[in-house]
This record gives sequence, C-alpha cells and structure tokens, in this order.
Amino acid sequence: MFQRVLVAYDGSAHAVKALKIAIDLCKKYGALLNVAMAVNLPDMPAGDELRREGTSYQGELERAAEIARKENVPVVTHMLRGGVTDTLYRFAVDNKFDLVVVGARGRHAVKRFLLGSVSAHLAADLDCPVMVVK
Repeated sequence: MFQRVLVAYDGSAHAVKALKIAIDLCKKYGALLNVAMAVNLPDMPAGDELRREGTSYQGELERAAEIARKENVPVVTHMLRGGVTDTLYRFAVDNKFDLVVVGARGRHAVKRFLLGSVSAHLAADLDCPVMVVK
C-alpha cells in the first residue's frame, strides 16, 4: 500500500511523534522513509551551515534519520529551503509520495495560528493521503 512515505520534521515533540508513527508504518509496509525539513532562511547563503538556537538544522535531521536506522527502516533525509508550507507541498507533489505524515503542531505554533497550520494546508491541498499526528 505505502512504498514511499514522507514525514515533515522540525524537531518538535509533535514531529518526533509523527516520525515514530511513520517509522512504524514503513516497517509494516517495507516502505522507504523520507524525512524532510523545510527551512526559510532567505538571506543566508546556500553554503553556510543552517543554525537555530545553538543547534544545526542538519543535526536535527540526522538525529531523525538515526531513529529510523535503529529500527532498520531505510531512510533518506532532505533539507529543503523556502517557505515551509509551499516547499513541503511542492516536494510532496514532485516526488509522488504515497503518504505524508506531519505533526499537528511544530516549533512555530503562534506563527502558524496566525497564518494557518502547515498540517492543515497539506491535508487540504495534497492528493495523496496525509496523516496529521496530534
């Protein structure tokens, strides 16, 4: 049923829970897990290390991949640049995932409250199934 699963990841508690559910589904279906993090840093040159609050975005993405590897789930990580909602949407469409798993809330909950949540936009706009994890 599911061969290519995408989980949107930002390191938040909801994203970690979504990651664990996506790993479980990948184990059940023998699917490839794709973990994507979208970062909107338009003024930063592409070669600079992406950092937030003393930790690197790439490090968080690698920690997510390590969780999957410990469960023997094949995993590919993707660091995406651009507005979170639009970038994740375009990435999901372009790569024709069978399932997208996303946490109900991420790191920037106040901003999303004002602009609309990433999970709500993906669930409404994508043609593939979207699992929103609370």
